[in-house]
Amino acid sequence: MLQQTKRPKKRNVMVNPKYLKIAQTLAIALSVLFSLSSITFGAPLPDFSIASVDIRFSTENPVEGESVTITASVSNKGGEAKDDIEVRFFEGTPDEWGLQIEKGDIIIGLGSGRKDTADVKWRAKAGSQEIYVVVDPDNAIAEANENNNQASCTITSKALTFPKPNQTEIKKAIQKGLDWLRTQQGELYVLCPDGHENPALLASSLGRCIICEKPLTDKKVLKKDNPDTKGGWNPLVGPGATALVLLAFLHAGVPESDQTVADGIDYLLYHTPVPSWENWTDSYDFAAGILALQATGNKEKYFEKVTYVTERLLKMQTYGGWGYGAYPDMAHMQYVLFALYAAQKWEIQIPEDTFKQVIDWVRSQQRKDGGWGYGGLEVGPWAASSYGSMTATALMIFKICGIPTTDPQFQKGLEWLKRHYTVTSNPGAYDWEYYYLLAIQRAMTIPPEQPLIGERNWYEEAAAYLLSRQRPDGSWAAGAQEADIMATPFVILFLTKALP
Repeated sequence: MLQQTKRPKKRNVMVNPKYLKIAQTLAIALSVLFSLSSITFGAPLPDFSIASVDIRFSTENPVEGESVTITASVSNKGGEAKDDIEVRFFEGTPDEWGLQIEKGDIIIGLGSGRKDTADVKWRAKAGSQEIYVVVDPDNAIAEANENNNQASCTITSKALTFPKPNQTEIKKAIQKGLDWLRTQQGELYVLCPDGHENPALLASSLGRCIICEKPLTDKKVLKKDNPDTKGGWNPLVGPGATALVLLAFLHAGVPESDQTVADGIDYLLYHTPVPSWENWTDSYDFAAGILALQATGNKEKYFEKVTYVTERLLKMQTYGGWGYGAYPDMAHMQYVLFALYAAQKWEIQIPEDTFKQVIDWVRSQQRKDGGWGYGGLEVGPWAASSYGSMTATALMIFKICGIPTTDPQFQKGLEWLKRHYTVTSNPGAYDWEYYYLLAIQRAMTIPPEQPLIGERNWYEEAAAYLLSRQRPDGSWAAGAQEADIMATPFVILFLTKALP
């Protein structure tokens, strides 16, 4: 028989519950740590880095208003980043209502140990400006170190000074602008080497034939003798440009009987691409049409037309305002509200509820910094934050809707303009410089008139600047977005302090 092995007796070991709980917690923590470690070691997190030396300017000492390209070099000191990396640029401290410059830029992925660049265009402001760059500002990408994603660098720009123009000089500039506009009336085109006709507006921007794509070597502008387009400006596009130019002529004192003006009105009412003005569908066109006809002062002749178009505009109001489609935007609101203001001058009644809806919407769009952007979206088409032309538009709308200038939101918007005031650029946006100045003029001239923004005489300063920018042919040109045929009427309307 095999001898049986005696088994030791089991002992009942009493474990202190306190230590048991500690052990269990420690086991869980070690498990989580092991899991995280395996992930980290398997795919190291990226580490985006930027310093002051990584920020460069295309021009180190620009003059006020000069275009500057700001370039930021971003390094990745960690693991590979496959996602797009957003880079934002700010004029001033981001946490203290600094203006975002354009919409920033995107770096498409960034390998470990690699470096890539992001850039934006900016118009220099007088004096010293601190430019900030923030990488992955919303922390959309997990990083090994989140504390090296921001840097700043100072750029100093020379202030421009101009002699104060007198009224004779201003009138001469206006006349030169009108003379140039006369040369632009009708259907203008440029011939390509194969003889294809290219609308002059497209020829200047594209540089190639829209049909055969050959370079436009001879850019001589020709005018087509076409009775259906002879009175229009940019006649193939629609009535908007024609109405804008007519507005400039009429506010500059050119009478309705002038042949250029008479042809323009004839085109506006009877020859636009849409067969009849009654069939227009765009609120911009309706608004510009009201402004042009009201500016003739011929209430007896055009009262019914202005009344009809005003009623059409009122029916197009949705969600408090006007815009592309259903949702309002501040750009449409500027022209529509200014047109309604003009209609009121002819005693056309605007329902109180119309203005109530408008002001409710505009109030809702004011940003925390006191300014306004394009619309309700965080990123508009021209800038990602508040900018000058839209903020001035909001103040204009407040006045048209009967809101006193002592209103807290009006004052907050005015403070924004004081803080970012300049006449050499549209603060917060790269383009639409003259559109911005016209918005300032409308906002500050509508009663009660405000001749100063802070301590700055906005009209005198802007008029001096604008006269310095007039080209020898009499026109003004601002940038890619603002065509000459728009910029020149904007300036004339500013210089004449045009109001209905």
